[in-house]
Amino acid sequence: MILKTDSELRQMILDLHNEARDRLASGAEKGAEFAPASRMPTVVWDDELANLAEINVRGCKFEHDECRSTDKFLHAGQNLATGSYYLETDILAIVRNLTTLWYHEFEDTTQHVLDNYTTEFNATIGHYTQMISDRTTAVGCGIVIYPNKMEDFVFKTVLYACNYAITSIVGQPVYLKGEPTSRCRSGRNPAFSSLCNVEENELIKAVPFYE
Repeated sequence: MILKTDSELRQMILDLHNEARDRLASGAEKGAEFAPASRMPTVVWDDELANLAEINVRGCKFEHDECRSTDKFLHAGQNLATGSYYLETDILAIVRNLTTLWYHEFEDTTQHVLDNYTTEFNATIGHYTQMISDRTTAVGCGIVIYPNKMEDFVFKTVLYACNYAITSIVGQPVYLKGEPTSRCRSGRNPAFSSLCNVEENELIKAVPFYE
């Protein structure tokens, strides 16, 4: 069953991403010593990225696909997560948990890797670096729920994919360091004080280099 990403679910996914980005950008991530980010945009929902993520999960296979880029986002990135549940029925709680697992990869992340991204640690921190890239301005996600029999029990398996405006670029920083919002041309987001205003997204191109 393809799960409809209604406004409540979309907003929760956006909030989880922007809260993580705001903590990183502020330089005050608890339990980590990350430098603040000078121009961290606020991510918004993109329907085309979401539609392509939905196409991926329709196959009920936990694997990355190559058909996630769009005319606007030519170098799209992707995060995947899956979980099997027997009693849990609250899809908001499930998606929150899966997204939080991506976020908690910050515990294995170092500033050295954030300053010069490498695929060496992609399996352990790649979901987190995708979430907090300062060239990512948009995200769109798809979710499917399907039965999965294990011995005598039938579990609900949730497959969750999010596509991003740009993937992490090897050999480049995940974000540019500096005083929070100091490079934001549109000012800061009133809801997330260390993120740029949403209007900044129109000024940031999803290209694999800094302009």
